[in-house]
Amino acid sequence: VSQRKKFAAVTHIIGIFAITSVLVATQASGWIAHSLALSSVAFPVWQALRCVKQHFSTESIGGHLLFGVLSLVIALVLFGVPAYLTIAPADSHYHLAATSAFMLVIMLIFMLAFAVNILQSLLLKLRSQIHTDPLTGAKNRHFFYEIAPKLSAHAKRKHETLSLVACDIDYFKSINDEHGHVIGDIALKRFCEIIQSQLRQEDTLIRMGGEEFLILSPQYDGDKAAQMAERLRKTISETTISARGVNISLTASFGVMQMPPDADLFTTVKSADQALFDAKANGRNKVIMV
Repeated sequence: VSQRKKFAAVTHIIGIFAITSVLVATQASGWIAHSLALSSVAFPVWQALRCVKQHFSTESIGGHLLFGVLSLVIALVLFGVPAYLTIAPADSHYHLAATSAFMLVIMLIFMLAFAVNILQSLLLKLRSQIHTDPLTGAKNRHFFYEIAPKLSAHAKRKHETLSLVACDIDYFKSINDEHGHVIGDIALKRFCEIIQSQLRQEDTLIRMGGEEFLILSPQYDGDKAAQMAERLRKTISETTISARGVNISLTASFGVMQMPPDADLFTTVKSADQALFDAKANGRNKVIMV
């Protein structure tokens, strides 16, 4: 959701509050002033609920704070405002001061929650960019060193299996040398698209560098991971990439390793890399499991 839409939603609510506050100030005491005072609270809250439902995420701290504030406001509107209008003095200036103070506090809290939500969204976006390879859309080495160890630790705590699949495009240097790096980049992107289309939601594709990739497959033992790698190998070998008048046939080699209970992630990656090296040494376009 664009920041412009969020800003427009907030300014719209603040504008309604300002207009209704002026109307309350210009009216004599009575049911008209009471109704306007109530609408100055209820209508912005209703609009806020609409914009929160449409434009704000509840996944962030700011989103939770925003919903908490609005829930409190709704409770005050439904129960507090009618009681206040019933028992409060009839002085219109008193009504105006109380209503303005109440709305000022609520709007300040709302704007604070809005700011927190925006900052949280920016941080999440920045974090996603830091962990994502801009060319292929796969995760990158920053993700591997920061997040992947946490995933492996989680698997150990839950006594779940975790398998790693190291993969590499065969003869990728020849593609760059013969057709240029632009075609090579297109081949890399298409390679990742093929792999991503075959993976489960819980699997993670990481670009370790160049044409080298790593797949983290939680809840997969070595046999299942090897079967997945074989499906990927077959799909890639049957796909022809067409780009700028050039047709390229790719093959890939795979090394599979299930993480032992007493091993760490980096040791397992080293074993998967060795299996990948063996696959390349034995003719490429193969899957080898250790």
